[in-house]
Amino acid sequence: MIDKIYGGLAAFGAVSCLLTAVGAPQAFPSAAAGTGGLLAGASLVKEASRKRAAEREESTRVASVFSSLYQANQGLVSPQQLSLLTAVDLDRIREFLNKLSEAQGGNYIEVEEGSVFSFPHPSNVLQQLTDNATAWVRDSTAELQQQNMALQQQSAALQQQLNMYRAAVAANSVAPSASREVPAKEPDNDVIDPWTPSRIRA
Repeated sequence: MIDKIYGGLAAFGAVSCLLTAVGAPQAFPSAAAGTGGLLAGASLVKEASRKRAAEREESTRVASVFSSLYQANQGLVSPQQLSLLTAVDLDRIREFLNKLSEAQGGNYIEVEEGSVFSFPHPSNVLQQLTDNATAWVRDSTAELQQQNMALQQQSAALQQQLNMYRAAVAANSVAPSASREVPAKEPDNDVIDPWTPSRIRA
């Protein structure tokens, strides 16, 4: 659209200058200056429009590549990689990632190869929840196994005591009757037997 307007203005300026040069040669410098100003203004408008289009294209490209890296790396984005894939200056990419991490709660991480931005990612959260649940189940299972082993040991000890008690009861019920006789009770010295002669009577 801008190109058509720019071409139309250039054609209009050329025709105006040509007609002015033929019809009124003394006004030709003014017509040429006016046409030049008109073309300069059109050029500025076209350049501004081109810059806006380039910025939109760059923004779309950065957003697209960022989304791809975000999904592929589960929330980790390297500024160097993003700069290389989008052909955007590294400082501008770092500034973009800094602002985005502040807004989204991301973290800046220094590594040997450079730096990485870590953004919250659903699979990271799900993986963390899965790891936590697995660790809890593993710990609970180990604790239950320990409790089960302790209960089995107590049960074995109680069973052994019960077996010993049953054996003792069985041994007492099978023993000969003579060994179980009650010893004879000795008579009390204070009791006077009427059938035994007493020293007093004698």
